[in-house]
Amino acid sequence: MKTHLNSETVSLMSTPKTVILTAPQGSGKSRDAEAMRIKLGCTAIVEEWGTHLAITPGALHLTNEPPDVLLAYGLDYQADIVVNGWTK
Repeated sequence: MKTHLNSETVSLMSTPKTVILTAPQGSGKSRDAEAMRIKLGCTAIVEEWGTHLAITPGALHLTNEPPDVLLAYGLDYQADIVVNGWTK
């Protein structure tokens, strides 16, 4: 069975993801960044990203900003932030 994809679907499938990964310092974000970048479909890695910096489309952004700071920045917790290692 052949599946036909329209140009909009192909464009969405090939659009790199923009991801913000937050975890405490020393949790292995930088060590595992390249593997995560590939797995998540990102095109670049932004180390030590903070809310004072622009978000690079298509990049994996690594930060140790606490989730509440990212929420105050205006990011949607469920949609935009991958949280690892933080306790509430």
